[in-house]
Amino acid sequence: MEFMASLPDRDDEKVVLVGHSYGGLGISLAMERFPEKISVGVFITAYMPNCQHPPATLSYKKSSLHSTMDCRFSFDQGPENPPTSVIFGREYMATNVYQHCQTEVSV
Repeated sequence: MEFMASLPDRDDEKVVLVGHSYGGLGISLAMERFPEKISVGVFITAYMPNCQHPPATLSYKKSSLHSTMDCRFSFDQGPENPPTSVIFGREYMATNVYQHCQTEVSV
């Protein structure tokens, strides 16, 4: 966000943001905070958050209890509501994000 904030406000020059996977969260936030500096956002098989559900909802709903055992979910709006944030654990990352990487990369 520091980079986006540092860009001058010019109508003749705008950036194109491209995000893949969880990068969709970052470009979504940038598009929300700096719409005047962005020409377009490209989501390449990326998370695209919506107005009704926080980003952690997708991970929470799509994951089985076993696969999220080492993840930490925060329920800032109460346990009856979807989680507001998640910190992914090492086991989750190794199994779901870095499963095709060499061991030394994912450790």
